[in-house]
Amino acid sequence: MAIRKINNKALWYVSSGALGALFAVIYIPFLRNLFHFHVLSGEDLLITFISGIASLLWFDWLRMIYKKPQNENSTKSKNKLYST
Repeated sequence: MAIRKINNKALWYVSSGALGALFAVIYIPFLRNLFHFHVLSGEDLLITFISGIASLLWFDWLRMIYKKPQNENSTKSKNKLYST
C-alpha cells in the first residue's frame, strides 16, 4: 500500500497523537467518565477493525481502477523541457 511510502513526520506524529488520545479517553477511567464513553467490547473492536480494512481495500481498489495511465510521450516531452 502507498501509506508505507509516506515520509511525512508531522503526519505520523499527529496520527499517533490522535490514536493515543482516543485510546486514553476510552480506556482511562477518569477520562472515560469525563467524556461519557464506554469501554469497547471485543465485538465493537472487531467491527471497527473489519470496517477499517474494508475501507482501505475499497479505496485502493478504486485508485487502481481510475488511475491514469502513464503516457511515455508526455514524460519524454517534459524531460526535454528541463534538459538543456
